[in-house]
Amino acid sequence: SSISVNSNINRRFNNLNFRELEDYGLSIPPLQNRNYTFDWGYSVNYNPTKSIKTSFAITHNRSVRNYLLPDGSTNFNSNLWSDFFSIGEPLVHNQNLNVSYNLPLKKIPILSFIDANYVFNGTYQWQKRSEALADVGGFDLGNSIQNSNSHQLNANFDMRKLYKELGITQLKNSLLGKSKRKRKKKSKKKKVVKKEDEEGKKEVAGKKEQKTKKKQQKIYTQASAGEKFLGNVIGVLTSFQSLKVNYRQNNGIMLPGYLKSVGFLGSMQPNPAFALGWNDDNARYEAAKRGWLTQYPDFNQPYLNTFTEELSFQGTIKPLKALTVTFKGQKSYMENLSEQFNAVGNQFNALLPSTMGNYSISYAMINTAFENVTDKNSPAFNRMLDNRLTIARRLARERGVAVPATGYPDGYGPLQTEVVMYSFLTGYNKIDAGKTTLSPFRNLPIPNWRIKFSGLTRYKWIKKVFKNLSIEHSYKSDYTINQFTNNLQTFQDPNAKDAAGNYYSSYVMDNMTLTEAFNPLVKVNMELNNSLRLDVSMKKDRSISLNLNNYTLSEVSGKEYTLGLGYRLKDISFPLSIAGHRFDFSSDVILKINASVRNNITVIRGLSDNSNQITAGQTMYNLKFSADYALTKYLSAIAFYNHSYSKFAISTNYPFTNIRG
Repeated sequence: SSISVNSNINRRFNNLNFRELEDYGLSIPPLQNRNYTFDWGYSVNYNPTKSIKTSFAITHNRSVRNYLLPDGSTNFNSNLWSDFFSIGEPLVHNQNLNVSYNLPLKKIPILSFIDANYVFNGTYQWQKRSEALADVGGFDLGNSIQNSNSHQLNANFDMRKLYKELGITQLKNSLLGKSKRKRKKKSKKKKVVKKEDEEGKKEVAGKKEQKTKKKQQKIYTQASAGEKFLGNVIGVLTSFQSLKVNYRQNNGIMLPGYLKSVGFLGSMQPNPAFALGWNDDNARYEAAKRGWLTQYPDFNQPYLNTFTEELSFQGTIKPLKALTVTFKGQKSYMENLSEQFNAVGNQFNALLPSTMGNYSISYAMINTAFENVTDKNSPAFNRMLDNRLTIARRLARERGVAVPATGYPDGYGPLQTEVVMYSFLTGYNKIDAGKTTLSPFRNLPIPNWRIKFSGLTRYKWIKKVFKNLSIEHSYKSDYTINQFTNNLQTFQDPNAKDAAGNYYSSYVMDNMTLTEAFNPLVKVNMELNNSLRLDVSMKKDRSISLNLNNYTLSEVSGKEYTLGLGYRLKDISFPLSIAGHRFDFSSDVILKINASVRNNITVIRGLSDNSNQITAGQTMYNLKFSADYALTKYLSAIAFYNHSYSKFAISTNYPFTNIRG
C-alpha cells in the first residue's frame, strides 16, 4: 500500500507598457496578463490480497485570481508573490478508480486450466462553467460533470492442461501404445590397469566396460487395432487446444448544468456511484430533485449517455499433428443517447431523445458462396424477394395486424424497411424466413477460420520430390451496420405510417453490408528438393450492400488466380571494376515470378423494379518479375519488371496498360 501527494504552483505574469514618442497628454494603462494556478493531487494504492489491486487518484486544477478586487477590476499593485499560498477556486477536477482482480482459479485443480482477470476503471470529471455565460437572464447555467467506466474480462483456456488433469491425455497415450517404462541404469564399473612401456615409467590408465551394461531404453507397449481406433477417436475429441476470450464494456454520462461545486479533497456528488464512474442514469433525477441543476428554461446543452460493448475470441484446434485450424470471432456494438433534460421547478422533462450507433459482428454466408451468380440472375437476390411475404406476415402477427389469406398485410408492404432488412439477411444467408430472429442485431458471433495442412511430406513418394508441401484455406465474413438512429416518427406515434402506407421502422439505417472473403479459397505452397518454390492460390470475395434509402442492392464480387515461382541460384560470382579497382562479389541470386488474373464486377439490383445493371468491373492481368542480389550486408541490387493490363466491363472505359521496370 502507498499514499502519494503532489502539488504544483504556477504563476505567469506579463506586463506591457505603452510609451508616447511625443507628449500628447494621453495616459494608456498597461496591459497585464496573469495566469495563476494551483494544481495538486494525490493517489492511494491498496492491495487487500495478492490477486486484488486497487488505486484511487485525483488531480485538481484551481485558478487563483487574488489580483481581482471585489468589484471585478484589477489590482495593479498585486505582484507575483502576493498571497502566494492562495489555493484559489476549482477549475477542473478529475478522479480515477482502478480495480484489478486475478481470479484464483489455479488453486482449484479442475479449473487450473483457466487464466482469467477482471479490470474495472472508473473516472469522474467536474469542469467549471464559462465565465462569459455564468449568468443568463438571472439563471446560473451551472458547471458540467461527466463520468465513464470500463469493465474488461480476459480469459485464457488451456485445454491441454484440462485433458491432462482429467487423465484423458494419459488414457489416449496408453491406447495408442505411447506409454513407456524405463529400465534402471546399471552402474558403470571402471578397471584401472597400470603398465610400463619399453621407454620408461609411464602410467597408462585403461578402461574396460562390462559387456552386460546397456544404455537406458524406452520400451513402448504394443496397441491393438481397437485400442488405436479408440485412441484416435479420443485424439479427435480432444483436438480443441486453446481458447482466448476478451470482453469489454464502456459506459459514460455527460450531465451539463450542474450547480454544485467540488471539494478540495474530491467529490462524491451527485451520488457515490456516479462519482466512482458507475453508469447511473438516476443521478440526473436525484440532482434535479435536490435543486442542483440549472433552472434556465431554454437550456440547450444535451444530456449524453454512451455505451460500447466489444467481444472477441480466438482458438486453436489440432485434429492431427500436421493439421491446424484457427478460428476467431468478434462483435462490437456502440450506442450514444442524446436528449434535452430540463428541470423546471418540480418537473423534469426529457425531450427529443436521439440514439445513434453502429454495429459489427462476424458472420457466415458460406451457404450461398458458391451459387451460380450472373449479372442477370442471383439466386440469393431471388430468395430475398420471395422471403419478403413471409417476413411481412410474421411482422403483422407480432403487431396484431390482421393477416389476409393471400398478399401482404396492411402496413407491411414489399418495401417496408423491416421487411426488406430481414428478407435481405435470410436471402443471402439461405436460412428459413419463417424461423429467423426478427431483429437487425445478432447476439452471438459466428467464428471465421483458417486451416493449414502440412502432413503430405510424410509420404515417401512425395518427400522424394518436395522438401515442403502445405495447403491453406481461410474464410472471413462480417455483417456491418455503419450507422443507425432511432426513428422520431415512432417515438411520437408508434403506429405512424409513411406516404406508402407502411409502418415506420424503429430504427433508421442508411445501409446494411455483408462481406465475405476466401483469402485464400485454396493455396498450395510447394518447395522442391532442387530449391524451386511454387505457390498456387485462388481467392474469392464479395460485398453486398443494401441501401435502405432507395431500396437498391449493390453486389461487388471478385475472383483471383495467382501463380508464383521462386528459385535461388547459389554462390553466383560477379566481378566489377570501378576506377581501376576490381571487386569480386559472391552471393545468391533470388528469382521471383508472380502472375495473377483478377476479375471484379459490380451489379446494382433494384427491389422495386427487379432490375439488374452492371455499373463497374474489370479484368486485371499482372506479371511481376524480380531478381535480388546482395552485394554486401547492407547493399542489394534489385532488377524488376511489372506489367499490368486492365480490361473494363463497361464500354465507357478503355483498356489500360501499365509497365514499370
